[in-house]
Amino acid sequence: MEVSVGTSRSWKNNDTQKWKSKTTWHKLMFSGKQAESAVKKIDKGTTLFAEGPTIDDQWVDKYKQNRVTKAVRVETYRIIPREKSSEMDNGMDNNMSPMTPEEADDWYNS
Repeated sequence: MEVSVGTSRSWKNNDTQKWKSKTTWHKLMFSGKQAESAVKKIDKGTTLFAEGPTIDDQWVDKYKQNRVTKAVRVETYRIIPREKSSEMDNGMDNNMSPMTPEEADDWYNS
């Protein structure tokens, strides 16, 4: 299973004093039982923490041009509950540790 995830960052331009933002898109790749679990729990708007090695996913576009997309082969992930997500946005909780897929399943099923 593959999921596209957008990460955004904002900063103030020192010259113009105006705020700018940029969204970067990433591909997360899940496999096996982890994919079965993720497909049931991740949908648009889900805030999650994912960890794993980066890989180059090579493909050919409709114009027959070779393309490379950076992707993360997810080894662990954790869905952040909405209330935790808003705390993180406010800088209150930046020490969350990753959870194994088994731990995530136990956490969601409790």
